Amino acid sequence: MTKEIFEAYRGVAHPWHADEMGHVTTRFYTGWFDDAGYHLMAKIGGDTFSLKRLGLGWADVRCVVEYKKEMLSSDLFYVNGSILKLGNTSLTTRLEMHRVDGTLLATTEMTTVQFDLDKRCAVPLHASVRDAAEKLLINCQD
Repeated sequence: MTKEIFEAYRGVAHPWHADEMGHVTTRFYTGWFDDAGYHLMAKIGGDTFSLKRLGLGWADVRCVVEYKKEMLSSDLFYVNGSILKLGNTSLTTRLEMHRVDGTLLATTEMTTVQFDLDKRCAVPLHASVRDAAEKLLINCQD
């Protein structure tokens, strides 16, 4: 099975992202991770447009963020994404934010459930989403 890490986002920390101490505040990490998550879902065919046509959507049910190193105003960064786990109705993603020099700044692991937009309940992952997600699955047994 191919194990792939996908670059999901690139950005720059602007002065307005920093607090009075000069480091980027957590509210901006959250937004950047969220943006990267949309790109990761699109990579597996789970983008809003594609799923909505099938009457499907996503609901995030768990999110854990770890801050590793301080990000400062003017830092350039990128976010890599991968899939850690596939369940019947959910997947667990991992996003890693790095300064362009490779320094790990923060990580997030998120569990997201696929659900029926009309019934508002969890449903099994769509076959095409599952197949594509398996290509980004990095925590698997060969």
